[in-house]
Amino acid sequence: CTASLSGGAPASYAWSGGASSGSSAAYSTSFSSAGSKTISLTVTNSAGSASGSTTVTVADAAVQAPVIDSISCSPASPTVDQSVACTASLSGGAPASYAWSGGASSGSSATYNTSFSSSGSKTASLTVTNAAGSDTDSITVTVTTAVQAPVIDGISCTPSSPTVDESVTCTASLSGGAPASYAWNDGVAHSVFNFSAARPGDLPVSLTVTNAAGSDSHSIILTVAAATGSAPVVDSISCPSSPKTNQRVACTASLSGGTPTSYQWASNPSFASSYGSRNSSSFAFIFRNTGSYTVSLTVSNAAGSHTGSVSLTVTGSNKPFCNVDEYASVQVGESAILSYSCSDPDGDALTITASSSNTSVATVALSSSTYTSGLNVTVTGVSAGETVISLYASDGYWTGQSAAYNTARVTVR
Repeated sequence: CTASLSGGAPASYAWSGGASSGSSAAYSTSFSSAGSKTISLTVTNSAGSASGSTTVTVADAAVQAPVIDSISCSPASPTVDQSVACTASLSGGAPASYAWSGGASSGSSATYNTSFSSSGSKTASLTVTNAAGSDTDSITVTVTTAVQAPVIDGISCTPSSPTVDESVTCTASLSGGAPASYAWNDGVAHSVFNFSAARPGDLPVSLTVTNAAGSDSHSIILTVAAATGSAPVVDSISCPSSPKTNQRVACTASLSGGTPTSYQWASNPSFASSYGSRNSSSFAFIFRNTGSYTVSLTVSNAAGSHTGSVSLTVTGSNKPFCNVDEYASVQVGESAILSYSCSDPDGDALTITASSSNTSVATVALSSSTYTSGLNVTVTGVSAGETVISLYASDGYWTGQSAAYNTARVTVR
């Protein structure tokens, strides 16, 4: 606004009306609302003052059409049926309405939550409108199929009851996602497993399938029968790793092929004695002398025979040694502990047994059946007289009458 003045020069200017104040003949201001507005000015100097005013009509601001600057969606690459949130960035006038399309939902604000029921390239679009106009924009999202973990529904093999050396083919029935890898027995990495069994018996067949979403495992048991007319085979013989003389050495053979009708165990040099039937896959020997031995088994049937063997080194077993008080006395109804000590040159554990020749005179009891340095041999008097206490120490090799043997004569008063 500008005032046209005459007369003397003003010393001061006092404007009013609007959002500002002024101090010259020119006045700049604005109004925050529409309607009829008054702007006034008073000018003053030493000779007096004068006032004037004018009226202006303030109209509503011009309505602008809304503008869609951009649309973004999260996630940018969703999977089928995954929730997706799309947001529009706007400028210009405020929209009076929003019209979203694309996906399984509709929206009525700048944010749009939706999902897509199939894979592929999908378009989400928005139109915003007010009294001044409208704007439309869209965004394209790529929808992918969610990866599922594979599932093994079952394993089938043909033939289902194979014989030794017969070709077998195993396949798996699958559901879920496609496997990225297969791992059958022994790491066979194919969708089909081809093999043949080398020996009869129960044979596990297992498979693990894997992809980015997870894995699944399954197994079955195939029963492999011996081939008709096949000879038996001795796969291996297992015996104690460190046998000793006078020890019972139990050996067991692992067999395959046809069922044997006869078994023939032997050793070279010959063993001293044996336990059990020789017509079995298990047999026990006793060797009296140290040295190297070869234990063998020959199995036979109508189709043939086979011999397997194992080498053994037999070492000596030293007899344990014990000491006990040779004489002791005890009162009737009282007890005494005999001094008893043992040692074994081979460091073997010793089993102790004790007996009284006349339990009506005295009884004997051990604090433990296994020898330790704190073992107590307790004699209890029953009636007056004499008895002999017998003590045996066995290391498992020297047993029975060959075990370490000691006696103590006890007098009961």
